[in-house]
Amino acid sequence: MISMIKDLFKSNYTAAAVSTNLLLSVILGFIVVFVYKLNNRRNSNVASFNVVLLLVSVIVCAIIMELGTNIALSLGLIGSLSIIRFRTAIKNPMDVTYIFWAICVGLGCGSNSYKIAIISTVFIAVILIFMVKFNLFNLISDEYLIIISYSADQLKFNELKNLLLKNKCHMRSVESNIEENIYECIFGLKAYRKQNLEKITAELDRLKGIKNYKIFSSENEVVV
Repeated sequence: MISMIKDLFKSNYTAAAVSTNLLLSVILGFIVVFVYKLNNRRNSNVASFNVVLLLVSVIVCAIIMELGTNIALSLGLIGSLSIIRFRTAIKNPMDVTYIFWAICVGLGCGSNSYKIAIISTVFIAVILIFMVKFNLFNLISDEYLIIISYSADQLKFNELKNLLLKNKCHMRSVESNIEENIYECIFGLKAYRKQNLEKITAELDRLKGIKNYKIFSSENEVVV
């Protein structure tokens, strides 16, 4: 009986090694979370996803240590995971990258590959921060609403529409008459860089017949 109990606690890892692996997975997991928060400040689901990323790295680390060199257990785990479906809709495809990054951290820490785990984490963090900082591949975009009032005597709607469509705006509502010969229309804009918005405001300022316009951000803040 005693020998059976001892067999239950047999492991290829000592208590110190287990603690070290889990602690390192937590530290590297926090780096993953930090980079995710840094690059997703406008995402409303950041808080819950932060917890997921951190726990994934720790849980995967624990699973790898539990498997050890047990081939039968490894095959059983693969069979179990094959029936699990991820049903939560991921709105941003980039979130999948962070999930795999967290898994990578857990695999590295759980298999005692500390050097690979640390170097790969730093390397991936630098790449992601650099890509978002300089907005490579247009990863980050801001949504705006442009409400424009103009005089129909001085400016034709099609002229205004063509100008905004040329700057990659899209119609959100048709024009409506608010006063005599004064019309209002609403356009949407997805700006990948601040210069896109500045270019549009400069062209609107030069356009004759514009009475006034306001630009709202996705947080309903007045930009212009």
